[in-house]
Amino acid sequence: MKNNLISHAFSKLIIKVLLLSILLPLFYLLMLFTITQLDFNWLYRFSPNLYFALLKIFKFIFLSSFSFLFFLLIWGLLILYLVFKMLKKIDFYITCTVLQIDHLFNKEKTSIELPKELADLENKLNYLKMRNEKNERLAKESIETVFFLQQYGFYIIQFFAGNNLLSGQFFALPIVTVQYRKFFFQQLTLL
Repeated sequence: MKNNLISHAFSKLIIKVLLLSILLPLFYLLMLFTITQLDFNWLYRFSPNLYFALLKIFKFIFLSSFSFLFFLLIWGLLILYLVFKMLKKIDFYITCTVLQIDHLFNKEKTSIELPKELADLENKLNYLKMRNEKNERLAKESIETVFFLQQYGFYIIQFFAGNNLLSGQFFALPIVTVQYRKFFFQQLTLL
C-alpha cells in the first residue's frame, strides 16, 4: 500500500503520548495553582464536610509525597489505554481483511468491501476476484473445447482419412491432450 497503515497508527500513538506527556503536567500545575490561590469559602458555606473532604483529597493528590507517583500512574494508565485502542483498531483492520479474503474465492458476484483506510487493498482484492472469475470462465471454456475435440475430433479425422486427405497413421491417434489438439490443427492447416 502507498501509505503504511501500521506506521501511520504508530506515529499517531507517539503524537498522542507526547501530547499527554505535556498536557498532564500542565493540568497538574494548573490545578495546584487554582486550588492554592482561590478561596473556596463558598464551598465551605455550602457544606463544611464536603469542603474538608475535598481538602484532604487535594492534599493527598497534590501536596503529598505520593503526588508524583499518582500522576505517573495516571500517565501510565492513559498510555496503556492509547496502546490498547491502537491495537484494537489494527486488529479490526486485520479481521476485516481476513474475512473479505474469504470472499475472494466465493462464487458470489459481490464485491469486496473494506474500511476506507484500506481502499488500496480493497481495489487490489476486487481486481484479483475479477481476474479469478475470468480465469475460471476461461478454464471452463477450455475444458469444454477439449471435450468437444475429444468427442468430435475422431469423427473429423475419420472423415478426412476416408477421403484420403490424411495419412492412416494420423487416423489411429486419439485426440486426448492439448498436444494432440495442436497436432490435429497443424495437419488441417497443411491441407
